[in-house]
Amino acid sequence: MKKIIIIIISILLLLLVVSCTKDEKLTTEPDIVAFYSVSYADSTLTWKTDLSSRSIIQYSTDSGFLNHTAYSIDAETTNHSIKFLDLTSSTTYYYRIKHRREDTISYSNVWKFNSGTVTPSTDLLKIVYIDVKNGDSELIITPSGENIIIDGGYGSYGYDTWNGGGQTLTLNYLNSEGITHIHYMILTHPHADHIGGLADILNAGGGNTFTVDNIYDNMISHTSNAYIDFLSGVSDHTEANYIFPALGSTISLSGGDFVMKLIHSKDNMSSSETGHYLNDCSLTYHLVYKNFTAIFSGDAETVAIDKMIQYYPNDLRSTVYKVGHHGSYNGTTRAFLSKLKAVACYIPCGANNPYGHPHDQALTQLADYHIDIYRADENGTVKLITDGVNTFTMIREK
Repeated sequence: MKKIIIIIISILLLLLVVSCTKDEKLTTEPDIVAFYSVSYADSTLTWKTDLSSRSIIQYSTDSGFLNHTAYSIDAETTNHSIKFLDLTSSTTYYYRIKHRREDTISYSNVWKFNSGTVTPSTDLLKIVYIDVKNGDSELIITPSGENIIIDGGYGSYGYDTWNGGGQTLTLNYLNSEGITHIHYMILTHPHADHIGGLADILNAGGGNTFTVDNIYDNMISHTSNAYIDFLSGVSDHTEANYIFPALGSTISLSGGDFVMKLIHSKDNMSSSETGHYLNDCSLTYHLVYKNFTAIFSGDAETVAIDKMIQYYPNDLRSTVYKVGHHGSYNGTTRAFLSKLKAVACYIPCGANNPYGHPHDQALTQLADYHIDIYRADENGTVKLITDGVNTFTMIREK
């Protein structure tokens, strides 16, 4: 009997050993799942597992900080393939395979490969979830080079560390990237944690002056200084089209491969339906780039979410979800998540904010739907790149 037990244990241990082609095994021990036939060539890593899952790789040039995570856009499989989108030629990368099967997460050892000669990826969509603390700001750079900014955080209108302390964080990020032309500026709603940074951009002077082609607003007025300054900036930008976009209208770019559709606005709401009218009138856009999808819902709460499910049930599936209302209990519902079928999400929340964002209820719901969670307070700014066909990659600042 002892011999039989020893044989069984030996077999189980063998299953945990990874056969790795051209890669050197490092120190981290694998857990639960066997990864085998692992091979790297031409910016692509392939491997096999006995149990099906989505293909996920964590990697970077620093073995102690694997801050890049590449996901397959396709569904679960046992024959895995990840095409890396951001490698540099002749560089050593460290990586581990992440196997997520519902609530069970397992990792391979950490290995390394040399990238060899890399042909730069083209036609990439980039989304930057800018860390503006407990505010909201996303930069979208289309494959054809247009810049779209959705909200701007508190910006200079912040007054404490949890909301940026008056730093012009969105403006600073645009300057750091050398961006001076904004093709679409979208204000979801006029609360200071969304509009402040946009007012900073519109009123920037000197060498920071921006050209803005289109400004989309939900056209609900507010008495705050940030809103007044925003309107002043709009009037100064005579080159810009100032628009309240029609429900169902689209922004179509990159030869039609990139489309953003407005699936919610105040046209879906009446003030008698909600106690948080400004939040529930947030302009909500659903983005499609080939096989990749994403959603940006501002601070839309449960009433608005129910409207989206009712009127646009086929425009909700989203590979990546910018979590509504900073991860508040009223910014996400199970019915909504069941429609989104998201793989990953980003919560724009500031450390030690007085609202307690993100709320445990939202975190529990996201976990129950097996969504990988990225957070501003824990991960800083997170950049997303995707070819829209095979892979999307999340790159966290911390």
